[in-house]
Amino acid sequence: MCEGNSNKIKLEIIVNGKSFGEMFFPEGIELIGLRSEALEKTKNIGQPPENWDVKDANGNILDLKKHLSEIAGISQLWLTLKAGIGGR
Repeated sequence: MCEGNSNKIKLEIIVNGKSFGEMFFPEGIELIGLRSEALEKTKNIGQPPENWDVKDANGNILDLKKHLSEIAGISQLWLTLKAGIGGR
């Protein structure tokens, strides 16, 4: 890792099936904060953060109280609207 990204983890962020590429997040960030930051960075602000699930590449919903460092081995995070939100 380069110095400016020390203690940060690189993840590919996918929102509603669209990849927004790789982004760096502090390893100590809780997923609830990462969700808000990722939505802001990707300009997906039409729905409040609490309407979004955070999932791994296998579609498993992740515990938002966990810190990014606790989910080692994940290179992608998927943000999807919760069932029944957004006309689905």
